[in-house]
Amino acid sequence: MRQDVPGTAGWAESVEGMAASLRDEELDPDLYLVAVDRHTSAPEGIIRVWMCLPTPKVGFIGVVPAMRRTRLAAMMLQEVGARLRRRGLHEVTARTDVQNWASHTLAARHGGRSGAVSIEYVRG
Repeated sequence: MRQDVPGTAGWAESVEGMAASLRDEELDPDLYLVAVDRHTSAPEGIIRVWMCLPTPKVGFIGVVPAMRRTRLAAMMLQEVGARLRRRGLHEVTARTDVQNWASHTLAARHGGRSGAVSIEYVRG
């Protein structure tokens, strides 16, 4: 799945390996969800949240190309939201690329609102 995310070329790891590598003190394994195909056990989606206080941060959400435009990303986001609400937390932050309309739409459908916008100019 990560091969579809820019900047992650060569990344390969099992679901078990991902869980074992979670040693960051702000990364809560209970908020690092991996959706797997029930028949093949292949990963189909990932969402991870850092417990930055006072507001947790969605660090990554992604699904394999075959599962895009389904409800998988929304279901993972809803599950993380439910887990945070049980902890008394009602907001999360996230950063997306300004051209990533799918992420903006997903956030908006779940009550997201735009915050600060930054633009990076690269002269090449």
